[in-house]
Amino acid sequence: MPEWFEDLPGSSGATEVAGTDVSAWQDHAFADDIRKLNFVPITTSEMLLVAQHLPLTVRKVQDHFNLYADLRQTKLKRAPFDANGNWAFGYKPIALRLLPFGVSAAGEIIRIADTNPTQDIPRESQEIATLFRFLKDVAAGSRRLSDRTKNLVQADILRASESDPEAGLYATEMKDFDAVSSLDLSPNTLFLLCVLGFSHKNYREESTIRSLVSDRRNIAAISRSEKPLDFGAFLDFGTSLKF
Repeated sequence: MPEWFEDLPGSSGATEVAGTDVSAWQDHAFADDIRKLNFVPITTSEMLLVAQHLPLTVRKVQDHFNLYADLRQTKLKRAPFDANGNWAFGYKPIALRLLPFGVSAAGEIIRIADTNPTQDIPRESQEIATLFRFLKDVAAGSRRLSDRTKNLVQADILRASESDPEAGLYATEMKDFDAVSSLDLSPNTLFLLCVLGFSHKNYREESTIRSLVSDRRNIAAISRSEKPLDFGAFLDFGTSLKF
C-alpha cells in the first residue's frame, strides 16, 4: 500500500530530514489538500481522542504495520470535513498539524514536497529545535505502535480484510473479550485492540472488531504505561502548529 501522504494532490514525494537540514517552512501546508486524504497516521497518545469520532485501522505499508484513522467519507457515519472543507471535529490529528513534516511508515522523519509551494518562512533556531524534538517523539511512538500492531497480526487477531482491502486490517470474529485477554499480549497491545474496537462505532456498517468492546469500561480496565507526548513547548514556541 502507498504512504498516506501520496493521496495529497499537491504532494510530490518526501525526503528524510534532520533538524540541521531545515531552516524554513510554510504555515498550514497542504491546508486545501488534506480533505482528499483517505487515511492519516495516528500516534499512541492521541488514538483514544481520535477514536471518539473516527474509526481506526491498521494498514501494511511496505513491511510495516501502522495505525491510521479512516477518512473515507463514504464509509463514515460523520464526515471529517464540513461543507467548507474545514476539519469537523474538535481534535485534529497530529499528522495534519505537522505538515509539511511527518513520519513515514518506517518511522523516519520526513518533509513532504509540495508541487505548488508558498513562500517558506524562516525560523528561529529555538523553534527548529522544538519542532524536531517533537518530531523525534512522534517517530519513536510510531515505531512502538508499529511493533504492537505487528504483534496483533502475528497473533492472528488482525488479518487482511477481504471485503474492504483498501482499509487494511480488521479484527477476526472473536466475540469473547476474555479469550483475547488470555493471549500473551502486553497491556499496551491489548489497549490498542480495545481502542480499535471502540473506534469502529464510527463506521456506517458494523465491523467484526466492534464485537470485542461492549462499552468504554473495557478500555479503562486495561492499564498502560505510555509516556505522553509533550505539547508544552509547542504551546510556547510553535507558531506553525495550532493546538
